[in-house]
Amino acid sequence: MDLYIGSQWFTIEYECMKYILKFIKLNDGRYIKDFKYTACPDEHFFQTIVMNSKYKVSVINNNLRYIDWSEGNNSPKTLSIKDINQILKSDKLIARKFDIDIDKEILQTLTNIINKN
Repeated sequence: MDLYIGSQWFTIEYECMKYILKFIKLNDGRYIKDFKYTACPDEHFFQTIVMNSKYKVSVINNNLRYIDWSEGNNSPKTLSIKDINQILKSDKLIARKFDIDIDKEILQTLTNIINKN
């Protein structure tokens, strides 16, 4: 198998999930053992299975998550109300990351928008 890497945040179809579970079961846990000492296995494990399968042709490199890495840290920026326009302009379905202790206004604003729709 060729090794692949990608975001641990992803969306898959139901049939693809069934394929992954069947693949793991058919390989008697050997595949899982291969990842025992892997750094960031959540960024290789599923991607390698899918990209070595018939589902490879339907993979789109877009995890549909709004994540702001602009600060250059090891974790994404904590989003605030200042980011609301960028979030709303994006084509993303989910945003990460929020902290109610830092800025609860953005969560209230997004909740109000969702409730209106």
